[in-house]
Amino acid sequence: MLEISNSSAISVPWVNITDGSNGAKFIIDTAGNVGIGMTNPGQDLDILDEADSTIINLFTYSNTATQAGEVRLGHARGTLAVPTATQAEDLLGAIDTLGYDTGLGIGAGIVFWADAEWGTAGDATDEPTRIEFQVAPDGSGSEVTVMTID
Repeated sequence: MLEISNSSAISVPWVNITDGSNGAKFIIDTAGNVGIGMTNPGQDLDILDEADSTIINLFTYSNTATQAGEVRLGHARGTLAVPTATQAEDLLGAIDTLGYDTGLGIGAGIVFWADAEWGTAGDATDEPTRIEFQVAPDGSGSEVTVMTID
């Protein structure tokens, strides 16, 4: 079933695809959040599968050696129309793993940071970064950095 709504007077999703028994397959809510396998996405993109592993495949078939699936994380100051330089200690992106105790918590992660302002070493290609590998030790509810790559 496909339902498309475009009225601010109703509080239903703008796009809702179900399996016919009201099982949500794909939804875009009025805030623009996208949910796959759920009816109430809380993030820009939420994917839920309660019966199997949730896998995201990015695969390229190509005879060119440098073409492949990519995941890109990024950050710039300013706006889309007028971006400005990334600054020291700006978070560029993160990959986090979650587990559940009394609520969801981050157990381990890989965090990407700007080490200094970008484009300040006499050229426009200066992009200083570092990668931190973080884990939450047994008995702790917060992550600690166990390795840094500069």
